[in-house]
Amino acid sequence: MRGRIQPNDLGRVRNMSVDELLRDLEAAAVPAVMAQVRQHVTIGRQQQLPIIAYEGGQHLVTWNSGALQGDATLERLFDAVNRDPRFGPLYTRYLQNWQDAGGGLFMHYTNCNGYGLFGRFGSLEYINQPRSEAPKFDALQRWIEGR
Repeated sequence: MRGRIQPNDLGRVRNMSVDELLRDLEAAAVPAVMAQVRQHVTIGRQQQLPIIAYEGGQHLVTWNSGALQGDATLERLFDAVNRDPRFGPLYTRYLQNWQDAGGGLFMHYTNCNGYGLFGRFGSLEYINQPRSEAPKFDALQRWIEGR
Protein backbone atom coordinates (compact mmCIF):
# COMPACT_ATOMS: atom_id res chain seq x y z
CA MET A 1 0.00 0.00 0.00
CA ARG A 2 2.90 2.21 -0.62
CA GLY A 3 2.36 5.39 -2.52
CA ARG A 4 -0.15 7.65 -0.83
CA ILE A 5 1.41 8.57 2.49
CA GLN A 6 4.39 10.48 1.19
CA PRO A 7 7.04 12.18 3.33
CA ASN A 8 5.28 15.53 2.95
CA ASP A 9 2.05 13.95 4.29
CA LEU A 10 3.64 12.77 7.53
CA GLY A 11 2.97 16.02 9.37
CA ARG A 12 -0.76 15.54 8.72
CA VAL A 13 -0.60 11.83 9.54
CA ARG A 14 1.32 12.51 12.76
CA ASN A 15 -1.81 14.05 14.28
CA MET A 16 -4.12 11.18 13.31
CA SER A 17 -5.58 8.57 15.59
CA VAL A 18 -5.38 4.88 14.70
CA ASP A 19 -9.01 5.07 13.53
CA GLU A 20 -8.28 8.06 11.31
CA LEU A 21 -5.22 6.48 9.73
CA LEU A 22 -7.03 3.19 9.06
CA ARG A 23 -9.88 5.14 7.43
CA ASP A 24 -7.38 7.13 5.37
CA LEU A 25 -5.63 3.97 4.21
CA GLU A 26 -8.93 2.40 3.20
CA ALA A 27 -10.44 5.50 1.59
CA ALA A 28 -7.37 6.93 -0.13
CA ALA A 29 -4.25 4.75 -0.11
CA VAL A 30 -5.70 1.43 -1.24
CA PRO A 31 -7.84 2.93 -4.03
CA ALA A 32 -4.89 5.02 -5.27
CA VAL A 33 -2.55 2.04 -5.35
CA MET A 34 -5.15 -0.12 -7.04
CA ALA A 35 -5.66 2.52 -9.73
CA GLN A 36 -1.92 2.32 -10.39
CA VAL A 37 -2.10 -1.48 -10.49
CA ARG A 38 -4.93 -1.40 -13.04
CA GLN A 39 -2.89 0.99 -15.21
CA HIS A 40 0.09 -1.34 -15.06
CA VAL A 41 -2.05 -4.38 -15.85
CA THR A 42 -3.42 -2.60 -18.92
CA ILE A 43 0.08 -1.75 -20.12
CA GLY A 44 1.29 -5.26 -19.33
CA ARG A 45 -1.52 -6.83 -21.31
CA GLN A 46 -0.78 -4.58 -24.28
CA GLN A 47 2.80 -5.85 -24.18
CA GLN A 48 1.76 -9.42 -23.30
CA LEU A 49 3.64 -9.22 -20.01
CA PRO A 50 2.49 -10.39 -16.59
CA ILE A 51 2.32 -7.91 -13.72
CA ILE A 52 4.18 -8.96 -10.60
CA ALA A 53 4.66 -7.20 -7.29
CA TYR A 54 8.25 -6.97 -6.19
CA GLU A 55 8.60 -5.77 -2.61
CA GLY A 56 4.82 -5.57 -2.49
CA GLY A 57 2.84 -4.79 0.58
CA GLN A 58 2.11 -2.02 3.01
CA HIS A 59 4.94 0.26 4.03
CA LEU A 60 4.27 2.80 6.78
CA VAL A 61 7.65 4.49 6.95
CA THR A 62 9.28 7.69 8.10
CA TRP A 63 12.63 7.26 6.37
CA ASN A 64 13.54 9.94 3.87
CA SER A 65 11.13 12.34 5.54
CA GLY A 66 13.49 15.00 6.83
CA ALA A 67 12.72 16.19 10.34
CA LEU A 68 10.11 13.45 10.88
CA GLN A 69 12.49 10.58 10.13
CA GLY A 70 12.27 8.22 13.09
CA ASP A 71 9.64 10.42 14.76
CA ALA A 72 8.50 8.61 17.92
CA THR A 73 4.87 9.72 17.59
CA LEU A 74 4.64 8.41 14.03
CA GLU A 75 6.42 5.19 14.96
CA ARG A 76 3.92 4.56 17.81
CA LEU A 77 1.02 5.28 15.45
CA PHE A 78 2.41 2.93 12.79
CA ASP A 79 2.95 0.21 15.41
CA ALA A 80 -0.63 0.60 16.62
CA VAL A 81 -2.04 0.39 13.08
CA ASN A 82 0.02 -2.71 12.29
CA ARG A 83 -1.21 -4.35 15.51
CA ASP A 84 -4.85 -3.33 15.13
CA PRO A 85 -7.15 -6.28 14.31
CA ARG A 86 -8.92 -4.14 11.68
CA PHE A 87 -5.74 -4.02 9.65
CA GLY A 88 -6.06 -7.72 8.75
CA PRO A 89 -9.34 -7.38 6.82
CA LEU A 90 -8.07 -4.20 5.15
CA TYR A 91 -4.94 -6.04 4.05
CA THR A 92 -7.01 -8.98 2.83
CA ARG A 93 -9.09 -6.61 0.66
CA TYR A 94 -5.88 -5.10 -0.69
CA LEU A 95 -4.54 -8.53 -1.69
CA GLN A 96 -7.87 -9.57 -3.20
CA ASN A 97 -8.02 -6.30 -5.15
CA TRP A 98 -4.55 -7.07 -6.51
CA GLN A 99 -5.73 -10.44 -7.73
CA ASP A 100 -9.04 -9.10 -9.07
CA ALA A 101 -7.24 -6.34 -11.00
CA GLY A 102 -5.18 -8.96 -12.82
CA GLY A 103 -2.01 -8.80 -10.79
CA GLY A 104 0.10 -11.93 -10.92
CA LEU A 105 2.85 -13.08 -8.60
CA PHE A 106 2.90 -11.01 -5.41
CA MET A 107 6.24 -11.05 -3.63
CA HIS A 108 5.62 -9.54 -0.24
CA TYR A 109 8.59 -7.49 0.88
CA THR A 110 9.55 -9.26 4.07
CA ASN A 111 8.11 -11.25 6.92
CA CYS A 112 10.15 -9.88 9.79
CA ASN A 113 11.96 -6.61 9.35
CA GLY A 114 11.52 -2.91 9.54
CA TYR A 115 10.61 -2.47 13.16
CA GLY A 116 12.90 0.15 14.55
CA LEU A 117 14.27 1.06 11.11
CA PHE A 118 12.14 4.15 10.51
CA GLY A 119 9.04 2.29 9.49
CA ARG A 120 6.80 -0.71 9.60
CA PHE A 121 6.96 -2.87 6.51
CA GLY A 122 7.40 -6.43 7.74
CA SER A 123 4.40 -8.62 8.33
CA LEU A 124 5.80 -9.58 11.74
CA GLU A 125 7.48 -7.47 14.40
CA TYR A 126 9.65 -10.36 15.52
CA ILE A 127 10.18 -13.85 14.16
CA ASN A 128 8.08 -15.78 16.70
CA GLN A 129 5.29 -13.23 17.03
CA PRO A 130 2.02 -15.16 17.39
CA ARG A 131 -0.10 -15.06 14.27
CA SER A 132 -3.04 -13.92 16.41
CA GLU A 133 -1.06 -10.75 17.31
CA ALA A 134 0.03 -9.96 13.74
CA PRO A 135 -3.03 -9.01 11.64
CA LYS A 136 -1.03 -8.34 8.46
CA PHE A 137 0.83 -11.65 8.70
CA ASP A 138 -2.46 -13.46 9.37
CA ALA A 139 -4.04 -11.81 6.31
CA LEU A 140 -1.09 -12.85 4.15
CA GLN A 141 -1.25 -16.42 5.42
CA ARG A 142 -5.01 -16.65 4.87
CA TRP A 143 -4.60 -15.32 1.33
CA ILE A 144 -1.81 -17.83 0.61
CA GLU A 145 -3.94 -20.59 2.10
CA GLY A 146 -6.82 -19.58 -0.19
CA ARG A 147 -9.26 -18.48 2.50
